[in-house]
Amino acid sequence: MAGLPVLVSNVYEMKRLVGAHQVGTVTGQNSVESFKQAVEISINQNYRKTVEHVIKASEFFCWEAQEIVLEKVYRDIV
Repeated sequence: MAGLPVLVSNVYEMKRLVGAHQVGTVTGQNSVESFKQAVEISINQNYRKTVEHVIKASEFFCWEAQEIVLEKVYRDIV
């Protein structure tokens, strides 16, 4: 993540990520009107709060944090 809120289509994993971490806006459908509405929603959101959520999520999903998780998974397997 680049420290910016995201605008994603209504694909399950992207929708789940945005909803769980409050890092942006999800479009309702894959149409121009839906994306327009999502942009308007994004503009009206509390930008600073969303960026705070983005930074927290990027700290969680960064390689250094995920390396620890993966190492534990590998050790549990072996």
